[in-house]
Amino acid sequence: MLIGCGGPVRPDGMPALQPTTITVTQNGTPLAGATVTLHPQTGGLQPWGCGGVTDSSGNISPTTRGNFPGVAAGKFTVTVEKTDADPPIHVDGEMTAAQREADNKRKTYDLVDPKFADPKTSGLEIEITSGKNTKAIDVGAAVRKAR
Repeated sequence: MLIGCGGPVRPDGMPALQPTTITVTQNGTPLAGATVTLHPQTGGLQPWGCGGVTDSSGNISPTTRGNFPGVAAGKFTVTVEKTDADPPIHVDGEMTAAQREADNKRKTYDLVDPKFADPKTSGLEIEITSGKNTKAIDVGAAVRKAR
């Protein structure tokens, strides 16, 4: 018996996952670095939500449970978030006292209209079918709203 080989073990009950690419634009321009989450609307798919982060072309190939490429067939509400911080978040190694103080005073901004971050208000829906799926969504004009 081999242990630790072959990648993650597929969870019991996981439905077949369909290859999916979603292109996210903001007012027609590819939106890089956005977090995209697919929230199942179809009964029985609640445990199989998925998502990921868009690349420099605004594309995402969602993964289910973070390890399994693809999306279960069904209807989903889509949420999209992208934030920025001022001053930038310090993530490289030990922080000095001054950096910690600046980090505590940091302001966070939504760069996508906050309505798209909530499944109840996003208004973004897609349906995934058997086979390869290619979808496109646009989140409207760029914003910079303090949280």
